[in-house]
Amino acid sequence: MGFSFSTKKAQEAAPTSNKELQLTKGEVEAMLTMIKASNFKGEQVEDVFNLVLKLQEYYIALKD
Repeated sequence: MGFSFSTKKAQEAAPTSNKELQLTKGEVEAMLTMIKASNFKGEQVEDVFNLVLKLQEYYIALKD
């Protein structure tokens, strides 16, 4: 059972509109907490991993 990380897939899933999503630090924390409490199987794991990576990077970039 293998799992490979691919940044290309995460980039392809990026929205194409000029409108950017803006979340508060609390909203990002809530989403990460909900993901942590969830169960994922099969091919969902890589998609969730890529999403969490993006959320973590966004969270770190937010100013307090």
